[in-house]
Amino acid sequence: MGTKAGRPPVWRRRQLIDGIRFRVRTGVPWRDVPVEYGPWGRIYDLFRRWQRNGTWHRVFSRLQSSRAAARPPRPGACRQGVRLPQEPRLPASPRDPLHHPGQGRPGAQPQTGSRGGRPPKFDPVDYRERHAVECGINRLKRRPSS
Repeated sequence: MGTKAGRPPVWRRRQLIDGIRFRVRTGVPWRDVPVEYGPWGRIYDLFRRWQRNGTWHRVFSRLQSSRAAARPPRPGACRQGVRLPQEPRLPASPRDPLHHPGQGRPGAQPQTGSRGGRPPKFDPVDYRERHAVECGINRLKRRPSS
């Protein structure tokens, strides 16, 4: 009594969860998760299994509700409870049934400012001059050396 039947686990679940947290925090590919967290395939399998059965959704909603209950209401917060600025998102996989090719990553926000994309203040004259300089440098690079 008290022991589970079957093969004992080789990797502790905590190690695998830490591997998932490492991957989500750093954004590295699954294959680049350090071996100390377990084999990447096992980490990915646990992540996908929990994503499909709704475990991640339950974890995040429980964390949000406990966080909202733990802090006093801020001025200007909604009366029902404090809302988090954005629900945490897990990275989507191309194998995800909600992923449609050609539409980019599901739930992705347009990038602006220092996070990438076009700078907030776009000056077409500066761009034209910079483009001309870059084209000239590229022409010099392509010219055969003499």
